[in-house]
Amino acid sequence: MIPSDQINNLMHFPEAKRKWQGVAEDLRRGRSVIWMFQDKFDMDLVCNMVIDECERYYGMSNKVISLEDTDLLPGTVIAQSCGKKTLPGKVEQAEELMDCEDLPDLIVITGLDKLSSNDLTLWAGFIRDWAQAAKTADAKGKLPKALLIPSRSTELLQKVQEDIFLTSHWFWGWTSGGELQLVARSISRERGLSYKESLWVETVFVELAGTDPMLLFWLLNQSEIGMPRMKIFSSLRQFAEKQGWEKSWVDKHKDALTSVSAGYYYNNGPVEAPPTELRSLWQAGLVDWHVEEGLAVHSAVLAVMGDEDKLDHRIWRGQARILFPILDSKRHEVCHYLQRGFKDWPAFCSKYNQSYHNSSFVEEKSVTPIAEFNEIVKFLKEQSQKFGRYRNLKRQINNLRKARNTLAHYVPLEWEHFSLIIDEMERMYEFIAV
Repeated sequence: MIPSDQINNLMHFPEAKRKWQGVAEDLRRGRSVIWMFQDKFDMDLVCNMVIDECERYYGMSNKVISLEDTDLLPGTVIAQSCGKKTLPGKVEQAEELMDCEDLPDLIVITGLDKLSSNDLTLWAGFIRDWAQAAKTADAKGKLPKALLIPSRSTELLQKVQEDIFLTSHWFWGWTSGGELQLVARSISRERGLSYKESLWVETVFVELAGTDPMLLFWLLNQSEIGMPRMKIFSSLRQFAEKQGWEKSWVDKHKDALTSVSAGYYYNNGPVEAPPTELRSLWQAGLVDWHVEEGLAVHSAVLAVMGDEDKLDHRIWRGQARILFPILDSKRHEVCHYLQRGFKDWPAFCSKYNQSYHNSSFVEEKSVTPIAEFNEIVKFLKEQSQKFGRYRNLKRQINNLRKARNTLAHYVPLEWEHFSLIIDEMERMYEFIAV
C-alpha cells in the first residue's frame, strides 16, 4: 500500500493537480462532470480535493449523496438528500431542482456504477435533463448547479451525450516518471540508502513503475536493491497476481496489448481520454498514459506476457536517462584534470581528433580540449608507463568507457556493473580532485 502522506503529495504534483483542478474549474462554471477512474483507484481521495477546492476558492456549497438500494427516482433522491420537501407520487424534475434554493451549488453522487442497468438508465435520463436545465438556467443569467459523478464504469457515458453543460474527465496519466523520481529520491533518503542504491531505484524501479505509484512502492518493499533482472521480472509477475491479472485473462487481450506495446497507437499527447477500444483495459490498470512514453502497457502485464525485451528497454531507458549525463560530466572533468597536469595533452588531442586541428586551444591555455573516452584511455596508458600512479585512473576511465559503450548499444546494466561504475566515478573524483 502507498503511505497516505505520499499519495497526498502525488495529488499535488503538476500532472495530478492539473487534472483535478480542471474538474473543479468545469464545476465552477456550472458544468456537470462524469469523472472516470481505474478500478483500484481511491476515488474519494481526489474527489475530496475537488470538493475542498470548489468550497475554499469558489465558495460553492456542496452535498455528497451515496446511492444505495432504493426504489426512489433520481430527482426524489436528490431532493430528499438535500432537505427539500417532496410530495408522495410527485416526480421531481431536473429544471425545478435547478431553481430550488434548498439545493447546494455542487452535488456529488457516488455509487452509480453499482446500480443495475435499468436503474442506471433512469439516472442517465435524469442527468441529460439536468444538463438541459443548466442550459435554461444559463440563458436566464443564472449560474447552474453542477453534478460531480465519479465512476469506474463507462456504461453511464454510453447512455448520455456530452454537451456544453455535461462533460467527462478521465483520471489517467496522472503522474509522470519525473514526479515518481522525486518521490523515490525522498524515500531513498528516508531509508538511508547509499548514493548508488538511490540511483538504482531512480533508474530501474521508477522506470518500471511508469505511472503506477503502487508498483513503485511494491518494488521498494518487495524487491532487493540490485537483484538480477530475472528476479525483478518475477517480482513484477507477483504484483500482477496480487492485482488479479492472471495470465489466462491477460492472454485474452494479448492482441490489443501487443498493439499498444508495439507503438501502433499514435502517441502525440497530451491525450485526455483513453482510446474507446482500450478503455476497459485502462480501467483494469493494464494500460495507461505516460507523459514521457505515451500510451503504454503496465510493466507487470509485460512480465506476465513474457515480453522481457520491452522490460529490458525500460530499464535501459531509465539508466541511460540518468547515467549518460553523469558519465559525460566525468569525461569533461578528467579532460580538465589532464589539461592542468600535462602540457602535451592538447597536442595529443590534435593527433587523435581531426576536429582539434587549426583551432586555437594549443596556444590558448583557457581552452580545454575535450576528448572521447577512447582517447583519454590511450593517453593515460602512455602516462602510466612512465608514472605508475595513473594506472588506477586509466582503469577507472576504461570502466566508465565500457559502461558508456554498453548503454550506447541499448543494453541495460546489471547491478554488479552498475555498482562498479558508481564506485569508479567516486574513486576517480578522489584522484583528480587532489
